[in-house]
Amino acid sequence: MGNDPFGGDPLGGFGGGGDPLGDLNQFGDLGSGAAMPAFNAPASFNPYAAPPAPVKQAKGGKSAYRGGGARRGLPWENRKSGRVDSPFLGTVKMVLFDSSNAFKAMKTEGGLGDPIGFAFMGNVIGNLATAGYAAVFLLIGFFLGGDADGGSVAALGIGIGQQFFMALVQAGTRATIGMFVFAGITHLLLMMVKGANRSYETTFRALAYSDGALAFCGVIPCLGALVQLIGMLIISIIAVMNAHETSGGKAAFAILMPILLCCVSVGVLVFLFIGVIGAIVSGAGQ
Repeated sequence: MGNDPFGGDPLGGFGGGGDPLGDLNQFGDLGSGAAMPAFNAPASFNPYAAPPAPVKQAKGGKSAYRGGGARRGLPWENRKSGRVDSPFLGTVKMVLFDSSNAFKAMKTEGGLGDPIGFAFMGNVIGNLATAGYAAVFLLIGFFLGGDADGGSVAALGIGIGQQFFMALVQAGTRATIGMFVFAGITHLLLMMVKGANRSYETTFRALAYSDGALAFCGVIPCLGALVQLIGMLIISIIAVMNAHETSGGKAAFAILMPILLCCVSVGVLVFLFIGVIGAIVSGAGQ
């Protein structure tokens, strides 16, 4: 009977003989690759599987692996954005007084122009300040000595001018050739202890920014050189450690080993020199 409401397949209204609960199954067919609309999970979803292992986190909540997130950059690196009032002094302050966060924020790539420019500016200011202080003491001693004739004044002026000129030359040499050599040695030693998690460029940038900030300390009368020496031993290690995201021990090895080798070499040369002088003196006395 064509019009019999009870004829045919009693489940025909549910998808033409399919599973009458198919549209109500929120888990789908876990073995067939069907989608799971309720959870939007892949076909291999296993509700009884163990949760994935947590991602290892470094101190401060940042991923310990490379590529954990973009770095915002130092004020000097963001000076072209127009949102930084004093990029040079802001970077100096950050490097000297908030070193860890400074080198966590420093961009690990982007060329060598920015770090060289910063190192050069810091060295120029610090060297000129040091030369200026020396010139003041020379002038005081000169005029107190009572030998202020025309020839000696001219010679003094030439000497002071040479000091300022050499300050500029030394700043340019240190910010370029000196930094390339220092960064190369540091990066090589860092690779030896498997602490170089990034490229040579990262090492150069970290050391150039630390050097520029420390060289600026030359504006401190009398104590500038001492501050630079102590700061170099501490801030350079912090810079390499945070730029490469490596351990403090590996960073300290890369920074301190060249200094230790230099000290040992100087000690050996002094010992040999004293021995030679002693041999000459003893030979002459016989």
